[in-house]
Amino acid sequence: VSVSTVRQVIGGPVRPAVAGPGPPRIPPPGVANSRLSAVTAGGIPACFRAGRYGTNHATFRYQPRAGPGGAGAELISLTQRRSGTAQLVPAMDLGTCAPGVSAGRTCTLGAWYQSSGPVVFNVYYRTAVGTWIFWMTSPPVPASRSWTPGTWTPPAMPSGATAVSFGMALRSDGTLATTRYSLVPVRYTSTRLIVFAVLAALVVAAVIVRRRRRGGRPAGT
Repeated sequence: VSVSTVRQVIGGPVRPAVAGPGPPRIPPPGVANSRLSAVTAGGIPACFRAGRYGTNHATFRYQPRAGPGGAGAELISLTQRRSGTAQLVPAMDLGTCAPGVSAGRTCTLGAWYQSSGPVVFNVYYRTAVGTWIFWMTSPPVPASRSWTPGTWTPPAMPSGATAVSFGMALRSDGTLATTRYSLVPVRYTSTRLIVFAVLAALVVAAVIVRRRRRGGRPAGT
């Protein structure tokens, strides 16, 4: 399977924005073809892309009926690595494959995996004008010989973010199999809402007291 390069350059050419209303939100678990059950003619799961960057040799092989539940999985083999990573990520498109997000919201990224060594989440986001930008890399996730759910919650989505793409990546020679991708918005708990409400009330009270003090000053002061 041929491998495309996933390398987004900040400040690169700007793609035109999508005309008309944006695509609808992807229903839970938040990633199209999340179980990798649908495959394209090229052997890559539909709505996904295989990519690598750096100096290494990577191969991708689709495994039908693999993974928890037996829907399908993608096996990545990385050899001769001197730099870079290899990963399977949701397609970085301007349409319905890339999971939509809202700037300022926090989401938990997830995927089930098997790996011979530690792996990381690499995250990309799409700007309001349609450009895809590399965002950040997670701390290492431990290796696992059996199918294991991996999750990571990065900071709130940056200003202007409209969609996200992410995947688990190898950073050393070895193998990694992934499936069952998910993107789950982090919901505020009642405790956090109470804290925000108290802070907001304190700010409002401080503003009222300040205005009253200013209004009670003698003329000419």
